[in-house]
Amino acid sequence: MNKIDLYAIHNLDRQRTPEALGAQLTAQRNAAADTLAHSRIDTARAILSDPGLRARYDAMLADPTATVDESTLAAIAGRPVPQASRRSPFAEPKARILAGAAALIALVLVIAVIAVVAGGGGDDAGTTATDQGKPSSPSSSSSGVTRADREAWRGKTDNDDLKRADWPDDEAPNATVHLTKATALPVDVADAFANNFNDCDAVTCRIEQYQDKSIGVYAKPTLALYGQDGALMSTKTYLPTELPAHFDRAHALSAGYFHVTADAGIEIPAAAAGNAEHMNYAIGILPDAFDDTKFWVLLRGGTAVYQADVRATPEWLDEVSPR
Repeated sequence: MNKIDLYAIHNLDRQRTPEALGAQLTAQRNAAADTLAHSRIDTARAILSDPGLRARYDAMLADPTATVDESTLAAIAGRPVPQASRRSPFAEPKARILAGAAALIALVLVIAVIAVVAGGGGDDAGTTATDQGKPSSPSSSSSGVTRADREAWRGKTDNDDLKRADWPDDEAPNATVHLTKATALPVDVADAFANNFNDCDAVTCRIEQYQDKSIGVYAKPTLALYGQDGALMSTKTYLPTELPAHFDRAHALSAGYFHVTADAGIEIPAAAAGNAEHMNYAIGILPDAFDDTKFWVLLRGGTAVYQADVRATPEWLDEVSPR
């Protein structure tokens, strides 16, 4: 039975610690170019950097009767199944040929319409040509998204929609991770994120949620625990292998560049900035397992843990369809 061997695929030493494997996979993710590779590496990192999840995966890998495919890995990691990003159909040769043929037909039709208008000159012909130029629906946009679609997104927050704010390509996303509250990190934790973020990986610098609903922000060796209101409850030192047990209903962590905005008075660290307005790098974005409208965010170079929601960008909401 075919099994996906993450160690072989990512050229990893099975004898290395979860911490070391997490660091290797982080380096591989930073070097990867496409979103599908990012997603697969994120899944592998979530599994192999967590001792409990890694043990579960290793047991299934050794079981001759077990299936270990991408769906299995996604279930273990608590992440969506990796999927290739949508690309323009004109990337395929056959599609390019069809597109060329369609363009030629469209050109012929345009010439025919112009000929009818120029030759006939009558009111009926002019009216027909004008009517053909109208959009099929007064609420349709050039992207095929209706005003109703946009209105339905006002104020929407949902864990499934975090991917709408992901910024893997040059085109700005149609959703934003909007920061609503910032709570200072303990000094030693803040220093790790603010000054040494290049040394952080999924094991030594992370954010996760526990069964008691608390949020843990870890920068080796300090774990800071926050309540649902964002208040700091306690700090304690741990080795990565000694941290509290992983909550099996916690959501998967996302990292990378996102469209990020903030309420007035909340400062987004300069070290998080990308090469476009509102493009910022998140070390981790964690959907709350107990509140679908809440997200917990760590930004590169930041000294706070942020609470956030996901909402449509004003630019996307306000886009006006052609009339």
